[in-house]
Formats: sequence, structure tokens, C-alpha cells
Amino acid sequence: MPKTKKKTKTNFWGVVANLILRNRILILIVLAFATAFWTTQWKYMQFTFSEANLLPDDHPENIIYDEFIDIFGEEGNLIVIAVKDTTFFNRDKFNKWNTFNQSINDFPEVDFILSVKNIQELVKDDAKKQFQVKPVFENETFDEKSIDQLKEKLFLELPFYENILYSKDKKTIRTAIYLDKEIVNTAQRKNFIFKTFIPLVESFEEETGLDVKVSGMPYIRTLNAQNIVDEIGLFVISAMLLTTLIFFLFFRSYRATFISMFVVVIGVMWAFGILGLLE
Repeated sequence: MPKTKKKTKTNFWGVVANLILRNRILILIVLAFATAFWTTQWKYMQFTFSEANLLPDDHPENIIYDEFIDIFGEEGNLIVIAVKDTTFFNRDKFNKWNTFNQSINDFPEVDFILSVKNIQELVKDDAKKQFQVKPVFENETFDEKSIDQLKEKLFLELPFYENILYSKDKKTIRTAIYLDKEIVNTAQRKNFIFKTFIPLVESFEEETGLDVKVSGMPYIRTLNAQNIVDEIGLFVISAMLLTTLIFFLFFRSYRATFISMFVVVIGVMWAFGILGLLE
């Protein structure tokens, strides 16, 4: 019996091998056309701008999260810019900082910003016996005297803004930029960060000599996503070179290595093509 099984197995693979060899030209043509087709699907591959959902849609925690998003909107839309400079409260630099903040606020992708210029405070209205929210400063530009008044007001009378608009040691000034929640998980966020926001920050740094630090989920996610896209090609090439080396060490033959790598490359092309087709 064992001998019969071995013979049957050998005959089966023999038939398969003979079938492939007899029709090798046709098979190679089909493979070439299939590879060409999958190559045309690469252009449809897209990089998602939303965060990966690790739970099923009907999971209780996911349902609660979706309800929260429906009520309060998409979170993670905050970008923070900050400067730490001993000459920041120089009239020229301070006014340029305010102008810079206002220029950011003028873009439609920005919902609103919170900066030292547009901070508000609760003011008691004795006539109506209620509190009202009013701007602390309404100046378009500040002179040395008004800047000193702002520092005194902000640092001594408005502790609520500590660690929000200024650091505890009062050496760092920040601005909170809230993006439109509708663009947080779209390509529009990427376009705004790379084509508008970063050039604007770099231009301000060149003009004033201030070192602007930037943080926040939209900014970090955009840069990380771009790094991943940029490194995909490097990763694929590095993986191919390493695989080639491993094949060569196994086979000790250029011909065998080339044939093996040819099969691997076709597999990679098909994989990218399938990803593009299923987008």
C-alpha cells in the first residue's frame, strides 16, 4: 500500500509538470498579461487618512465611540505652535507673531485659534447681575506699554491660561489652532499642512529668527503618514536586495537566484495590483 500511494503521488505531480511544460508558452503569455493588468491597478492604491478601527463595528465600545463622535464631532483637530525666546515680547516680534496667528486663522481649514491676542475673560455685569465673556485685548497692534500690560494681565490675573497659552515658567508662549473637524480624516488636512501651514511657519521663522515648535495630532499624523509613504519604496528595494542575497547564499547560482527573484517581483506586483483593485 505505501508503495502504491507513492506511485500515485508521483504520477499526479508528473501529470501537472507535463501539463505545464506542454503549455508553457500559453501560461507565460497569460502571466504576462495578468501582470500587466495588475500593474495598471497600482494608481488606484490610496493611503487612508483615518485611524485604524481595531474593533468590529457592532462592538459595544465602538458603538459608544461612534455615538460620541456623532454628538461632539471628530476629535484630534488641535495643533499647537510655541516659541521660547527671551526677546519674544519685543514689539516687532510680538506684533509679527499676532499677524502670523491671524494669517493662519484666515484659512477656511481652520475653525478658530486661541492666542494671547484673542483671549477672553469673565466680566461681572452689575446691571444684569450676570457674568459676560469679553475679549481682554482688542488692539490690532501693541506698543511697548500695551505689551507690558498684556504680560501683567496674562501672567498675574489669568492663571486659567497657564499651561495652555504660556508655560509655568512664563518663558514659552503658545497658540492653539483648531482645524475644521470635517477635514481631519481627509486629504484636505494633508494639503493644508504641507502646502499652507508648514511654508507659513518656515516663512515666519526666516522673517523673525524665532524657532517655532509645532505639535498636535493632525500635524504628527500627517508627517508620519508621509514618512511611511516615502519609505515604502526604500523598504521594498531593501527587502528585494536582502531576499536576493539570501537566495544566492542558498543556491550559489546567479541563474537560480535571478529566476527566484523574478517570481518574487511578479508576486509583489500582483499584491500591489490587488490592493489597488480592491480600493
